Amino acid sequence: MNLYPRAKREHRVTKPAFGTSPKLRKLREWCSRYLPAEVVGSVLAVAGGLFAYRFTGNRGIAAVSGTVAETIGFYAVIGALDWRRMRAAQDIRALPAALRVLAAMAAEFGPGEILDSTLVRPVAMYIGPFLTGSIASGSLVGKLMADVVFYAVVIVSYEISRPRMRTAQGVLFAPRVATVNLRERQEGRRVSWTAETARRY
Repeated sequence: MNLYPRAKREHRVTKPAFGTSPKLRKLREWCSRYLPAEVVGSVLAVAGGLFAYRFTGNRGIAAVSGTVAETIGFYAVIGALDWRRMRAAQDIRALPAALRVLAAMAAEFGPGEILDSTLVRPVAMYIGPFLTGSIASGSLVGKLMADVVFYAVVIVSYEISRPRMRTAQGVLFAPRVATVNLRERQEGRRVSWTAETARRY
């Protein structure tokens, strides 16, 4: 007879911390990548469509104008942020960095952009004002409808091209690392994480 029975083990279910699940991490990654450009693009889409309609009274021209304005704003933000990250994390000149960013953007956005700009977005932004009765709100609704198709293609391209671009360029899709390195450069210090540096500190 066992006078000292083993204590029953407590089975505790550890809940994962908020935002640590793979799906939430992936969602945060996509938002970090696209949300700043989306905010700028949305403002310019509405402004471009409204401006063109005020001067022409033509819904077709307004749809095209809104599409062009949004495209310029969206890619300007994406390109500027990627260029800054690359320059911050690598010792590379401005022009080669810009060319690498353009190549990465072509791989990521090219297939989706061809379908989006030539067909989906102009049509959606033309239909939007008929649904809402307003050029401003209709342009926004049309933009959101087009975004569904656009990101269905772009996110697939992003996930396919990301490992290759990270291997070739190191930091284009690593904003946290780039931010740290940028801060170090702004402070006038370049930190090399080698064993010698670790021993020195």
